Amino acid sequence: MENNIDNKQNKNRKLNIYLTLIFYAAIMLFVGAIIIYISVFLASNINDLDNEFMLKAVTDESTLIKGTKEYDVFYTTYAIGQGFTYLLLFIVCIIFMRSFLKEDFEKTKEKYLFYIIYIIVSIAVFLLTTILVSTIVGKFVGDSENQALVERLIESDGKFAMIIATVIFAPICEELVFRKAVFELTKKFHKVVPYVISISTFTLIHMVSSDISNFGDWVLMAIPYFVSASLFCVIYDMSKQNIYTSISAHVANNLLAAILIFV
Repeated sequence: MENNIDNKQNKNRKLNIYLTLIFYAAIMLFVGAIIIYISVFLASNINDLDNEFMLKAVTDESTLIKGTKEYDVFYTTYAIGQGFTYLLLFIVCIIFMRSFLKEDFEKTKEKYLFYIIYIIVSIAVFLLTTILVSTIVGKFVGDSENQALVERLIESDGKFAMIIATVIFAPICEELVFRKAVFELTKKFHKVVPYVISISTFTLIHMVSSDISNFGDWVLMAIPYFVSASLFCVIYDMSKQNIYTSISAHVANNLLAAILIFV
């Protein structure tokens, strides 16, 4: 009887993981784009701007000129749209991954002093390493398109929505998806499998919008994401796979990046 209950719980946990991944992919690939298009369409009408021009900018931002009304309205609207998209992602992840969050929270309470120290040390090591790597890579190539877009959105009048999305929603969702979900689904395999899948998918999804025609530059721009993903995996795995450790490091990293945009 007890084995049947355990098997049912394991099946439910796996089902929740699969649902999380399906909704995450759907929102990132389709729903998010629809939200952005609708937001830009409504904003262009409200501000008496050319609908066709504004909607074209969603796929070709080079048409926008900094300092113009179109530029300001577009990025403000885009930031708010991104905020709604990540809020939706956050809700989905919390609903389907709540059992994992609750389980890891109980582990944290049991050894709270250990986890406090572990998180502080992890954040320090993570930030020092990523700053060093980004500084070195920055001497050879500029920011990825993903990073450049985030900076433009945070600098817009929609900065509040974008900062909340970047500093809170995105780290929680990405750690639940790329660490917790991936490691849980591949735990029967050799330890290298979840690392390879987690690191590669995290890196690629952050580089998908960058021009790959100059492959050398593309690879260099991908290095900071590769290093970050590797460190998130190590931090998560070495904490006995407590998701709050990698979430803390991810939040700290994104918070520092947001602060540096205004410095």
